[in-house]
Amino acid sequence: MPLNSSADAQLVTQSLLKNNIDAFFANPDNTVFASFETILKSCDQKNVPIFTSEAGLVQRGAVAAFGADIYQWGYQAGEQAAQFLKTHSTEGLRPELVKVRRRVYNVAAAKKYNITVPSNFEPVK
Repeated sequence: MPLNSSADAQLVTQSLLKNNIDAFFANPDNTVFASFETILKSCDQKNVPIFTSEAGLVQRGAVAAFGADIYQWGYQAGEQAAQFLKTHSTEGLRPELVKVRRRVYNVAAAKKYNITVPSNFEPVK
């Protein structure tokens, strides 16, 4: 279901939870970032774990994530910006896939939902 504004977060989340879902995936976009605690509260009340692809949401209560490290992604983009500023040319600059992806989990959330996390995931700090 689309979440078009943070004001809709509780309604959309509760609508999904009425379908007896096993897990909730929180897509890491600005609307979800702005309303994550509302989503988390509703999911916690129904004992539904949240997964995502962004480490910051794991720090805020999601169980686990595998995805881009947003800080490193920005750093990678900054390296290209620095190259442009030094050379005043786009020569040699190409679109790149994000180079650093992380597998992280929230120890407390994994314990709460009795989820065994694979050994290649690291606890989020």
